Amino acid sequence: MMKIQTPAIRFVAGAALALSLAAAQASPSGTYYMTIPGAARIDAVGGGVLGSTAMAHPGEEGPVAVWGQTLRTAGIKENASGAEYAGVPGVTLAATAAGYLNGDSSVYVTDGTSDGQWNYAVDFFSGAVYRFDSQWGSPTVLFSLGTGGFEGITYDPSNQSLWLGNFSSGDLVNVALDGSPLGGFSTGLELTLTALAMDRDGTLWLADADGSGDIEHYATSGNHLGTEHYDGLGDALGGEIALPEPATLALWLAGWAGIRLSRRARLGFFQPPPLSGR
Repeated sequence: MMKIQTPAIRFVAGAALALSLAAAQASPSGTYYMTIPGAARIDAVGGGVLGSTAMAHPGEEGPVAVWGQTLRTAGIKENASGAEYAGVPGVTLAATAAGYLNGDSSVYVTDGTSDGQWNYAVDFFSGAVYRFDSQWGSPTVLFSLGTGGFEGITYDPSNQSLWLGNFSSGDLVNVALDGSPLGGFSTGLELTLTALAMDRDGTLWLADADGSGDIEHYATSGNHLGTEHYDGLGDALGGEIALPEPATLALWLAGWAGIRLSRRARLGFFQPPPLSGR
């Protein structure tokens, strides 16, 4: 007998998936890729295992974006090159294409992200947020944060926004794609915050670029959810987590949106306190 899934059933399934993913907070639920230009490799954490892949362009690759089963890096500065790697979501990859040249002398970018249509990165010195095509070409300034020091960036599919991490201050800020502020909080990780990435469960991971081998886990509310240590993990610049395939992601989003609405109904809309100096 054919079973018909009603919207309510699909919502419950999505909510169950979101809750099960949120419960697994010990390590990233997706594979967390981090570029380590100082060691000329890409490190990846998945299932509690650390893997490494040699960079196609040693020391030049920083921003990273995941596209299906491929990972695409960009050059950090003018005339630096990125590459494409196959094997996502594995913890070891294989370079399949070179290129993705950063040919713009005005752009210095260390981290990247993607919304499935465009790539994004933030200039460390100016605070300008750029949109790129899927192969890290055609940079376009979307808006400016008005200050430098930002090394981390990741896309939030729950509200089509960006989270950005300030290496200098340790602040995380959430902004719409037109630059409108949506919130934020301070991690207290001054001069160590890098490789910002959003996990499948709507939480944030970032790397401690202090030689400790630690990665930090935060809720978007600002709650610190824990620290995970990996012996041999390098000092990261770029970071991104491989998300589910589109059909699974859509189901997750439906459930996660319902959970967020339910929480708002119970607790009221939470407005984070203003960041210092903003």
